Amino acid sequence: MNLFKGWASGEAMAFAEAPLALAKWFSISKSNDGICSMLPAAHILHDDIDYEHLDTASLHESRFHEVKILGYASSYSFTCTLQLQMFSPQKMYACYLVFKFEHNKQPDDTSLLTAEYGLGRRLLGQVLAHMNVFSESENKPKADHEEPRTKRLETTTYDGLEYDFESWMEERKDGWMEVMLSKPLERLEDHSTLKVRLSVLSGSFGGIIVEGIEFRPYI
Repeated sequence: MNLFKGWASGEAMAFAEAPLALAKWFSISKSNDGICSMLPAAHILHDDIDYEHLDTASLHESRFHEVKILGYASSYSFTCTLQLQMFSPQKMYACYLVFKFEHNKQPDDTSLLTAEYGLGRRLLGQVLAHMNVFSESENKPKADHEEPRTKRLETTTYDGLEYDFESWMEERKDGWMEVMLSKPLERLEDHSTLKVRLSVLSGSFGGIIVEGIEFRPYI
């Protein structure tokens, strides 16, 4: 299937924009002073074929008025409208799904997704996304100076298909979870849309509460 056929964490200085159709949340990265921006679930999921069937909730811990609760579809499509003010110049950005689990019930270790991503109509790659926390016991021990496996961005193969890298769910300081959905991309400010399609390889989307997609400078 052609994903694009027919398709035309710092907390400092944070604020939200309105109305909802244009809502964004901005913050400044404490590690590199770069702009971080988040688009709400109601915006990024609006073009998905199952959007009208998604449950909506309001959570006091969310940055936005509404969050969306995914169901049991085999895939969901996210469309992110990109604007110049969302990015710092001369920095590479990766995008992250920001979410939590309904009733704090996490899936078992076999929950696995693929994330196809691209700019405009151009497919750029795909990521193997684990909806569980990375376990050191699954791989050889790493030295103290080595980065987490997700940040090493090693090409991997699963079921005969090649992926850009494997991404594991991580807990954020704000209490939400995140999983990286794209490799670091350059000059996102020069593009109008970034699209991601998440598809289930094992497990399901049921009970995943989506706050939004965050764009963050990649270090």
